[in-house]
Amino acid sequence: MKSYRVRSAFLIRAEYAFFIHVFFSSTSKEDEFESSAILYQFLGGSRSNASRRRCPHRADQAPGAVPSTETQPARFPDGFLWGTATAAYQVEGAWNEDGKGESIWDRFTHTVGKVKGGTTGDVACDQYHLYPQDLALAKRLHQKSYRFSISWPRIQPSGTGAPNLKGLDHYSRLVRVVVRPDFRVQSAGRLMGLLLPAGARWR
Repeated sequence: MKSYRVRSAFLIRAEYAFFIHVFFSSTSKEDEFESSAILYQFLGGSRSNASRRRCPHRADQAPGAVPSTETQPARFPDGFLWGTATAAYQVEGAWNEDGKGESIWDRFTHTVGKVKGGTTGDVACDQYHLYPQDLALAKRLHQKSYRFSISWPRIQPSGTGAPNLKGLDHYSRLVRVVVRPDFRVQSAGRLMGLLLPAGARWR
């Protein structure tokens, strides 16, 4: 599968909230143009038309960019919401608290020599304990949408079997905040996000 510089193919629609996942990677100029054409098409333009406009690059134009004459009339659709997103491993911390199991990222980062400087997500942003303050900050910033991910090993430590009730309770408390009428931020939860329980990785 190609890894585009901007990949709009991975698009989630929840109610009227849209989420575009943006990936930055080392790609060829051909892939960069392809990614620009995909995003341009999402904004309402013609991908075939964008593909035909392979103009020579000017000094002030990034490789693969769609000409400004094509993008000026493009608009995000009605109901499009700009917002924020988090990934459990990157923000939660509390890597072994309240019955959470080991994840593949816990095992990887705890293996000596795998990560420069020995950095881990053991504490990260400590959102597991600070989520009320984090969500209050999102509200103060007037965010319109928020996507969070659910750590599989937090709710099912080994990947199978009985759930971890303390883990489920954590996400239940988080959801109770984001669904409050006064929160006014449309939210969507996502399971896993490449955060497999370490024990389930080899089954």
